[in-house]
Amino acid sequence: MFRGCRTSNTGYIVGDNGVILKTGDSGTTWITLTSGTNTRLYAVCFIDAMTGYIAGDAGIILKTEDAGSTWSRQLSGTQSSLFSVYFAGAGTGYAVGDAGIILKTTNGGVWIPENLATGRLTIYPDPAKDFIRIGTTPGNQGTSTVAIYDPDGREVIMLQSYCQGTLISVSTLLPGLYVVMLVAGDHVFSGKFIRY
Repeated sequence: MFRGCRTSNTGYIVGDNGVILKTGDSGTTWITLTSGTNTRLYAVCFIDAMTGYIAGDAGIILKTEDAGSTWSRQLSGTQSSLFSVYFAGAGTGYAVGDAGIILKTTNGGVWIPENLATGRLTIYPDPAKDFIRIGTTPGNQGTSTVAIYDPDGREVIMLQSYCQGTLISVSTLLPGLYVVMLVAGDHVFSGKFIRY
């Protein structure tokens, strides 16, 4: 299993056994980078040409400041698998994973659990067959990014939402448990639903 990130001609892929691959020519050739771990890696996100983050099993978060030449492990404070990492700006980032865990950094280095008491994501119907409708409490105003992850942590749906009560087709998904993450400004909401 591999997940990737691409900007211009440079791209990165992460996967099982701590694998990190990098291309500088739009995928014609790839080089292997040293991650320093044998842990399964799920997601990679670069905030500029030099600075990137990786999330994986056992709460692993890796950071590079030299375009992937070296990676340092950051303290996440969790042993939960982290399936995605996303930055809303240069220093504000989120990592999400098992059991609805959401970690936030405001300086690109110290990760703390996000306070989920400030709001929640509503998903209905649950279980669902063809469509789900999502919303936030309190209500979100403006554009949001919605991502749905399968039981293996793969992103299966990504879309922009412009209003409360967004209707999303899930008819092509296999039956199982799915995690929904909604990012609105510096707020992240997560929830789960069952596709039958």
